[in-house]
Amino acid sequence: MEKAKNPFYLKGYHGSEYFCNRNTERIQLIENAKRWYQHNPFSIRRMGKTGLIHHTFNTLQNNKSWTCIYTDIYATQNLQEFTNQLASSILKAFPSNQTIGKRFMKFVRGLSPSINFDPLMGAPEISFKYVEPKQYEHALKGLFEFLDQQNKHILIAIDEFQQVAQYPEKMLRHYYALLSSP
Repeated sequence: MEKAKNPFYLKGYHGSEYFCNRNTERIQLIENAKRWYQHNPFSIRRMGKTGLIHHTFNTLQNNKSWTCIYTDIYATQNLQEFTNQLASSILKAFPSNQTIGKRFMKFVRGLSPSINFDPLMGAPEISFKYVEPKQYEHALKGLFEFLDQQNKHILIAIDEFQQVAQYPEKMLRHYYALLSSP
C-alpha cells in the first residue's frame, strides 16, 4: 500500500498554490517596493513572515523586471559573516552565466574573495578574509553600490535583521536603529 502524501507543508515556501491568505500584506509589500519604501514586517516567531517574503518575491519575479535577493542572517555573528552571507546571496541571484552575474564576478574579484561551493547544496558561496573591520565595511558598501549601479529593480530582503543588534561592530547597529525607528 502506498503512503499518502501530506498536502500540508510546515517549513519552507512551496509555491503560490500552497500559500494561503496574506494577500493584503503581499500587496502592501509590492506597493512599498515599487515606491522604494523600506518595509520591516514584524510579529512573533513562526507567523509566516519568511513565507510572505518568498511569496512576494515569487509574484515580483514573474514580472521579469525585478530581481529579488533573499538572505537570512540568523546564523551570522558579526559584520564579516553578514558581508559573506549577503555576497553569497547576490551571487545566487545573478548567476555567472548572465551578463550582470559576469559584472558581479568581475567586481567582487577586486575585493579579493574566496569562492567555494556549499558541500550539501552545491551553491556558490563567497567569503572575504580581511584583517580589519573597516575592510568589511568597505566591501559591504561596495556590494550595495554595485547593486545600485545596475539598470534593474533590485529588491533585497534581509531576514532576521534584528540579528545585527548583536554584532560587536557598531556600523550595522547604527543602520538597524535607523530602520527600526518610526
